[in-house]
Amino acid sequence: MVVFDHDGRVKKVVAFDHDGRVKKVVAFDHDGRVKKVAAFDHDGRIKKVVVFDHDGRVKKVAVFDHDGRVKKVFVFDHDGRVKKVAVFDHDGRVKKVFVFDHDGRVKKVAVFDHDGRVKKVFVFDHDGRVKKVAVFDHDGRVKKVFVFDHDGRVKEVVVFDHDGRAKKVVVFDHDGRAKKVVAFDHDGRAKKVAVFDHDVRRVKKMVAFDHDVSKRFSSSFIGYNAPTRS
Repeated sequence: MVVFDHDGRVKKVVAFDHDGRVKKVVAFDHDGRVKKVAAFDHDGRIKKVVVFDHDGRVKKVAVFDHDGRVKKVFVFDHDGRVKKVAVFDHDGRVKKVFVFDHDGRVKKVAVFDHDGRVKKVFVFDHDGRVKKVAVFDHDGRVKKVFVFDHDGRVKEVVVFDHDGRAKKVVVFDHDGRAKKVVAFDHDGRAKKVAVFDHDVRRVKKMVAFDHDVSKRFSSSFIGYNAPTRS
């Protein structure tokens, strides 16, 4: 079956199987170029949709399950390489998104909760190692970011407040001991810096700032145990 627009141009072609069930629908743009192709299974349920750009290149592919719910969406760049893949649960809600670099390597993975809100984002380096993990609260606001070194050890943790502003940064050494903690005020200004002793894991210097960052006082002392990463 062929469907035409008001100017007599083909805008849709529907192909049927021997039992009269739709097996493919091809949609065209105003210039006669294919812009979308939908394929159906033997029961007439949609199983795949391919979307094309103005140059006839595939830019998106959606794959559906037996109940017609989307289960995966692939997004392609201008060179036909996959740049993003979204995976959905049985209720059609996104549960994971993979982002790829130009060489096809995963560079980012976002994990979502049952309500479709992001709960974690993993960032990878060129060798596939995790270099950063962001953790979000139930409202989708970032609450903590972990930064890793080349050996997979946590080297920095940034803690955020309910408004998404950094309130604390903890820097760790190679043995997982805190070597520096920076605390920020509500305006994102440093208000206190604690530096820890590498041997006894105790504070060896504290620097406090007032609202005028040019004014500060420092003190070298011991007696406060340094936190460890978890």
